[in-house]
Amino acid sequence: MVLSIVFVLSCSKNDNKNEEIKTSTSENPKNLPSSGGKTLEMILVIPDEIYKGELKDSIGVYFMKACEGLSQPEPLFDVVQMNPNAFFKSEMFQKHRNVFIIDFKSTNKENTIFQKIDYKSYPQAYFQIIANNRDSLYSLITKYSPSIIHQFYDNEHRRVAAAFRNYENIEIAK
Repeated sequence: MVLSIVFVLSCSKNDNKNEEIKTSTSENPKNLPSSGGKTLEMILVIPDEIYKGELKDSIGVYFMKACEGLSQPEPLFDVVQMNPNAFFKSEMFQKHRNVFIIDFKSTNKENTIFQKIDYKSYPQAYFQIIANNRDSLYSLITKYSPSIIHQFYDNEHRRVAAAFRNYENIEIAK
């Protein structure tokens, strides 16, 4: 036991007092505030009257499917659905780590997707699908869901890496 304590203390010792740990500005060059949200949680911004039935099921197929390899089913993400008015009035929710906005109106002029990384906070992935018809909406969700999921997972990795960067043992890392 004593040897274990001595080993841990010797590994964490930093003899080079002039060596600096990387600052957060190298990871967060825009110096944005920290993002919020639980691990593997995403905010889905869509009106209640649209988020039902087949569309809700389609989103669930991609974002709430069971994670592979776990002994009991767990969804890829905890999806928190919000109405656009509530989301855009809340600075806190706009700084959430994983944001997915669906703007589905027949008056929209185009069918497209926008992606903003580290938009209002760090780390953050901010996606917005704009669609003016149902077929285009489903097509965009089907086409881009794998990329959105990948970026959301990348955000989780960046968050964890940044959280533990201060505990990096410089002596061992060399």
